[in-house]
Amino acid sequence: MRIFEQRSIHGEFIDGLGAFTKTVRVGNGPDPNTRIGPLIRSLQRLAMSGSASGVRGPVRPR
Repeated sequence: MRIFEQRSIHGEFIDGLGAFTKTVRVGNGPDPNTRIGPLIRSLQRLAMSGSASGVRGPVRPR
């Protein structure tokens, strides 16, 4: 997934994205309360690491 935002809202966007990520529950995939589970296949892991390779700027919220 790629996200494009206008420069004029970059700071606000990063703050909002950081706040959202703090609310996402990471855990066991079958748990209905889990939003993000583990990547269990090598192909998934490779796809995700390839997706992040072109990221510019702060990856983690400040």
